[in-house]
Amino acid sequence: MTENTAEARPLPHTLPEYQGFTRQMQEVIKHFTGYKVWTSDAGSLYATRVRDLTVPEREAGLAQTIAADKPLALADAITEQMRMASEVAASS
Repeated sequence: MTENTAEARPLPHTLPEYQGFTRQMQEVIKHFTGYKVWTSDAGSLYATRVRDLTVPEREAGLAQTIAADKPLALADAITEQMRMASEVAASS
């Protein structure tokens, strides 16, 4: 699986609550192609990077897998991870 170079583009907050959980999850999956997104049997949401983190990224506190309870929270967490990754890349 190749990583999408557009991964660093944050998700525009076009996922209003009224769209519903399924539609929001579809948008998160479609937008963040550098992640595999899924829902656990218990209902928790997860996103795992499709590539391994580099040593500098791990040292900067980036996570291979992140969790959230709602699609918007997951999108925000992925966006924050992308911001952190950009900072690591800029300092390299």
